[in-house]
Amino acid sequence: MSWSSYDSASATLISLTIKSPSSFLLTHLYQFFGALLGCSKYGSGVFTAYQGDSSMYEVHKFMNLGPNELGYFITQVALSGASFGVTEDDLTAVGKSLNAAFGFRCAPEAEIIPGLGKQLNSMCIADECPLHPNATCDAYETDGKGTSGGGGNDTSGNDGGSDKSGSGKNFVSGILLWGSLVPAGLLMWAA
Repeated sequence: MSWSSYDSASATLISLTIKSPSSFLLTHLYQFFGALLGCSKYGSGVFTAYQGDSSMYEVHKFMNLGPNELGYFITQVALSGASFGVTEDDLTAVGKSLNAAFGFRCAPEAEIIPGLGKQLNSMCIADECPLHPNATCDAYETDGKGTSGGGGNDTSGNDGGSDKSGSGKNFVSGILLWGSLVPAGLLMWAA
């Protein structure tokens, strides 16, 4: 199944009408990925345009994500897509795009969602995240590093939630803040 064939069926797979934290999260993820992947129904009456914060840095900065947490998330996206028959080539392209867009600390502003303008989008902001080749750390709070209370993959013993295994506890705790634990893969492809 290619992205385009998945896209044509996507509008009928889920309808979120309950105003809950999980619904809020799922709706924004659904909308965001619809825009990011260029789904043909995006912005139509059956597939509402993205209505969340346009800066992925602002949305995720409290999580202080490291490469392992972001990698875990991207892997879950790929596994979910594969379960729906998305081709390996398409999954690889999406994974590379996600890593390029969000996997560097201090990335310069970029327009990820067409029409929303350039925004700060670094999601990988823990100390061990690779520095973007055109880093603009001064544009980010705390010079592009995570805010206190995050975890990343700091192995110093005071990491706020992650561990040496890179198990992604901060990603899970970020989901828990919205009130329920939903596997990341289901979030991406539920719609």
